[in-house]
Amino acid sequence: MNLINKKFTFIIGAQKCGTTTMHNLLLSHPALSLPAIKETHYFSRDFLYNKGIDWYLKHFDLNKKNMCEVDPSYLFFPNTEQRIKDSIPNLKFIVIFRKPIDRALSQYLMSCYRGYESLSFLDALNVESKRLEDDNNYFSFINHSYLERGNYVKQLNSYLSIFDKSNFLFIKFDDLISIDSNKSLLKSICSFIDIDSRLLQFELPKSNAKKKVKSSIIRNLLYRDTNLKRVAQFMVPSDRLRNNLKNIINSFNSTDYSDKDESQKMISEQLMSLPKKYIDWNNSQVDSLSKVSGLNLDDWIYE
Repeated sequence: MNLINKKFTFIIGAQKCGTTTMHNLLLSHPALSLPAIKETHYFSRDFLYNKGIDWYLKHFDLNKKNMCEVDPSYLFFPNTEQRIKDSIPNLKFIVIFRKPIDRALSQYLMSCYRGYESLSFLDALNVESKRLEDDNNYFSFINHSYLERGNYVKQLNSYLSIFDKSNFLFIKFDDLISIDSNKSLLKSICSFIDIDSRLLQFELPKSNAKKKVKSSIIRNLLYRDTNLKRVAQFMVPSDRLRNNLKNIINSFNSTDYSDKDESQKMISEQLMSLPKKYIDWNNSQVDSLSKVSGLNLDDWIYE
């Protein structure tokens, strides 16, 4: 397939920085073709990359000129940037960043929700390096990488070493979710992708709100590798249909926190009670990212 006349935009992360919101919004633009499922993981997972580019391209409507994929694993997994460069000729990248320690807590809460985490947030941070060191199947790399995924500049430099910086649009998570800032930001996104600005007529979808599980048994059937899950995957071979069924079951098996103010207070208390070394880590990452991205991140610094 000759891709020279096609334009690809990759929203490569970071995880828990609004990529689901971005995906749901971009789906509404008729000039863009996105995969039916948010993340194909084609460039980040060996077994999928080995299926070949034709397998990947089947996820898009190639009658359109502009292709777009949202997949935060592309920022974090090694070798992904080189695979993209080797496969796609005309491309741009959008990267959304969030205050590193806030992003870490958000991932921690997601892992708790999925049944992958039983430690307190502080204990999980304290054992993260050991978990990653002993990780033989990428489980902790994917689910327990709370601090490692926040080392933004390290990940970004892998891309900037082989792609020109002009191919990147850097976004601050706060601006994406801010009523006062997001219209201007959406206009910048449309200009960067080179599509008309009809996205401005849509409200930003509210995605991935904090939820709690009703039944841990149902949750474990969805997220743990069990024989029953393998049978279900065999009986429903379509990735899109499986994803839709999973979302439906998840919606019935979860509920929003009844007191959002209390939930936010709990989160704030967890962050402010962290030892100084994690606050210093956050500030160091913010300072480095500000220099590389050009974003004003002064409000991410803890005094």
